[in-house]
Amino acid sequence: MQKSEFKFDKEAAELFAAIGGIDTRRRIGLSPRGRGQIEKRLLARQHQFDRIRNKLSQLMFYTGRYISGGGPQPVDAGDKAVFNDLGTICRELHASSLGGRTVLIRSRGLSAVTREAGSSGYEIIFGDVLLDSDVAAASVKRQGDKACPLRKQLEHSFKLFDKCGISSLFLRLPEDGKQLGAIIQALQVVAQYLEAVRNDGAITLVKGGRRLAFRPTVDEDDAPDPNLTLLTIFNGLKPEYVTGLIQKVDALLRRQKKQATYDQHLNVYNAIFRIKKLRGRLRRPPSKSTT
Repeated sequence: MQKSEFKFDKEAAELFAAIGGIDTRRRIGLSPRGRGQIEKRLLARQHQFDRIRNKLSQLMFYTGRYISGGGPQPVDAGDKAVFNDLGTICRELHASSLGGRTVLIRSRGLSAVTREAGSSGYEIIFGDVLLDSDVAAASVKRQGDKACPLRKQLEHSFKLFDKCGISSLFLRLPEDGKQLGAIIQALQVVAQYLEAVRNDGAITLVKGGRRLAFRPTVDEDDAPDPNLTLLTIFNGLKPEYVTGLIQKVDALLRRQKKQATYDQHLNVYNAIFRIKKLRGRLRRPPSKSTT
């Protein structure tokens, strides 16, 4: 067999010489002890992620419980216990170094666990941590029987969210009891919103011992909007003020459409909190939702 010879042209030879040619140094592999230490660290990290996933599952379960209740919850011993548990979960997640300060729960189609035609699966995103049916199944395998509630909670929560017609729910994690109370109130608004829209009814909340009724707020196209409804209720705004505010912000967005920097995905609700004057006067609700 004729020996083939590979030759560099002048330019390639100069480049090859500049980068030092082929690295012929001897590679030293990891010792069994070194590999063992890396594996231990990876396993510890996985366990840490699994603990966070357990908390996220509980958060979705309790959130679904409030939403599926469809109205102000009675304050009995059981509700106080759940309220306290939810507060503990939120504080632990907030203090975690693995995630951020927000949790996004959103629909992703057919559930990978149940495979039921009418069951919609969801995924939970918390910083770098993801939890869905497939991830939960793998987590249960790693953790054993103690993690069985993880899948059951998720399956039950998926059905609750599906029943309420919620496509996504965004939560800002509370740091204290006052902020937690705001989250619960936001969930009560979300719980009643769809039913109020369907039946042309009202959302009722108990504030200061009084039962108050709120109509869903409509957007610039006269369509009900859950986030503008949350904005109205959390800031105690009068309907006529909100209507005027929406019209002004919508007009501003329409004028900006011709500009190169215009964000096509920007809606009136998000635009309100980009306006410095409004951002300083209005309280941002602790959650956002799409139905």
